[in-house]
Amino acid sequence: MAAREYDLEIAAISATLVSIEKVLDLPRLRKNAAQLEEAAGVP
Repeated sequence: MAAREYDLEIAAISATLVSIEKVLDLPRLRKNAAQLEEAAGVP
């Protein structure tokens, strides 16, 4: 059985996560969530 190359696997997963974060636009989603929370608190 071949040894796993954890460094390569971690690098690939990290690159995938960065790509997902760019597509999702996390800062915009966080801003929208904050606005919705604020609006939900207004009677």
